[in-house]
Amino acid sequence: MRIIITGTKGNLGSKFNDYCKKKKIKTITLNNFDNINVREKVDALIHFHFFISKKKNSILNKKNLENIKKIADYCMKNKIKIVFISSCSVNLKLNNYSSSKKQCEQYLIELKKNKKINLVILRLFNVYSSNTKTRGVIPDLYKKIKKYKRIKIDNYLNQRDFIHSEDVFNLIQKTLKNKSEGTFDVGSGKSISIINLAKKIKKILNKNIFIIKGIKKTKKNNFSRANILKTKKVFSWKNKIDLNEGLEKIA
Repeated sequence: MRIIITGTKGNLGSKFNDYCKKKKIKTITLNNFDNINVREKVDALIHFHFFISKKKNSILNKKNLENIKKIADYCMKNKIKIVFISSCSVNLKLNNYSSSKKQCEQYLIELKKNKKINLVILRLFNVYSSNTKTRGVIPDLYKKIKKYKRIKIDNYLNQRDFIHSEDVFNLIQKTLKNKSEGTFDVGSGKSISIINLAKKIKKILNKNIFIIKGIKKTKKNNFSRANILKTKKVFSWKNKIDLNEGLEKIA
């Protein structure tokens, strides 16, 4: 099997490329979409590449959609499966990032309706790894708990579903061997409040710090949990690294 991976200059894309090398999956990295010219026979394209901005930025939205159109055109011509890495926030209209993901999803789904592409959309929930140099709730808490004697957590009752990157990569690998198409949630199927997460990390790091409850806001995204029943059934997959084990790996 040979696959194309886009966005290998980013965190998840680069880590998945490393994962494929360990699994002896042949990969071709692609980060420029102006002239896609891959001569080898390819089975699938995994699209991680995405311009990110939490503020309104129509230029970045346009670039993301333009890239999707180029990729889809190439994959249609060469009968290549597309695995689009999306987000659990696409339907919440939270920011520029989520609206751009939604726009790209809609474009690909429309092509799929006309049977022009083989498409799998993976809506990732909160992905973390053993690397704390990345962005996210868990890396942020690790840094603060290690550095300070007291930390304040705003929106401390917000609940999130966390999934280890190794479990995500295992699922992506399974999609390559499976002919099924559709949109799938990718998470643990469990959620934890931010304050309880902080307490877990505090215990693992054995740090004597004070955790202060900050501002409590009511937002439409104050709770998130993946519905992985369909994902488990279609791909015979389940996450193997629970949150406690994943946090221990970081420590």
